[in-house]
Amino acid sequence: MIAPITTIATIILAILYVVLTVRVINARQASGVSLGTGDDTNLTRRIRGQANFTENVPIALLVMAVAEMQSVSLFPSAFTIALALTAFVFVVGRLMHGYAFSFSEHWQLGRSGGMMLTVLSMIALIALALLALVA
Repeated sequence: MIAPITTIATIILAILYVVLTVRVINARQASGVSLGTGDDTNLTRRIRGQANFTENVPIALLVMAVAEMQSVSLFPSAFTIALALTAFVFVVGRLMHGYAFSFSEHWQLGRSGGMMLTVLSMIALIALALLALVA
């Protein structure tokens, strides 16, 4: 089964995951902390940014893949556009949130806006998956 939307989203998000992981490794090396955070706020932010990513991305990609696989024979044009736009919003939300935690100290818009886009697009992905299931 071909799932180009999920594949593209997965590739972009995997690259972001590697970047966030390297940022955590660099912060650990700079602070000399190999386990935990050592009360280093920079390290804590980077760890939480990476952890939040791992808490949200797998389930979204799973729902995205299910919706895309269900939709192949149902409504390939309008549904595919809606799924692609929703996937795009999800990726933008994850990029904003990841940047806010790993590259900035006080970018509140990135943090809250990124989570807002993440949650709203997750709800939309669930709705699209349900639509594909019942259609």
